[in-house]
Parts: sequence; C-alpha cells; structure tokens
Amino acid sequence: MLLKPEVLHEKAEELVRECRTRDALRIARMIGIYVSYRDNFGELPGLYTRMNGERHIILNSRMEPVVMQMTCAHEIGHDCFHRELIDTCDFFSEYSRSRLCDEAEYEANAFAAHLLIDDGELDEALNGGADNIVSLAAALNVSVSLMLIKLHEAERMGRRIRLPHLPRADFMGRVARRR
Repeated sequence: MLLKPEVLHEKAEELVRECRTRDALRIARMIGIYVSYRDNFGELPGLYTRMNGERHIILNSRMEPVVMQMTCAHEIGHDCFHRELIDTCDFFSEYSRSRLCDEAEYEANAFAAHLLIDDGELDEALNGGADNIVSLAAALNVSVSLMLIKLHEAERMGRRIRLPHLPRADFMGRVARRR
C-alpha cells in the first residue's frame, strides 16, 4: 500500500527547509549520503546502497544535469523510505532490482517530484499560462513524467487537477536511455 502523499511531501519539504535548497546533489551530501559517479553504468541511471553502514548514491556520469537531479532525488527517496528493502538487495543482480516493487519506485518518484518542484512555483506556472504538461515541465525544468507525478500527488492530497495519465513507475531508467 502506498505511503500517504502527505508523508512524502512533508519529508521532501523538511529536507528543503533543513538544507535551504532543492538541489538534490547538495541535499544528499548535506544529509550524509556519499555521492559518486560512474561512467560504466550503461543504461542504469543510478542507485542507492549502504556499505559498511555508510549511505551511498552512485550516479551515471553520462546523464544530463536535469536527469541527474531527478535520479539523485529519487535515490534520496529510497534513503528516506526504503532502507530496509535496500539493505536486503544486491543491486547488481537483475533479480534484486526487480524486487524493488512498483510501489517503492513510485514512492521514490513522488518524493523526487516534491523535492524538486516547489508548490508555489508550480502554482505560478499553472496560473501563468503553462497550458500543457510539456510547457509546465519545461517551465520548472523537470521531465514530463516527473511533472505528471507531482500533479497526481497534488490530486491525491486533495487538489483538483485533471491528469491525462499516470506515468510508469520505472520511468527514471527510461529517461536516462533517451539521451
């Protein structure tokens, strides 16, 4: 069962207040997560793991900066909400990666949307003429899929927003492959 949207939203906003930024790379470092980069990840955008009690986010160095921010924010979501699940996985095995259920992936994506997209800026863009999802995402420098998740989460929290569709839970990996 999915976490309540308010839980994901509040944790993201708490980190933004504490770190005084929406920059996911800075937030990760400020909360004690080691961030490193690899150029041999192929299509894998990034991963979160714990080694010797230390928290690590490893990012594919070949991603565009916007995708890197989304991936890092997504992995911070796993750090905040899925440590127990992560601790039981060997991320380099296909079997273990498939154990991360769609719900956990969606929660990490929803958390990333809340972390990267300011509610006030979203309202300004919605009221200021962004007349479609593509222009709204472009105005806030995120992917269309992440914007759809943010809007869906806003709807789950009681806002009336009409959504055309909900993106797949695995969209992060698909974004990285479209370079």
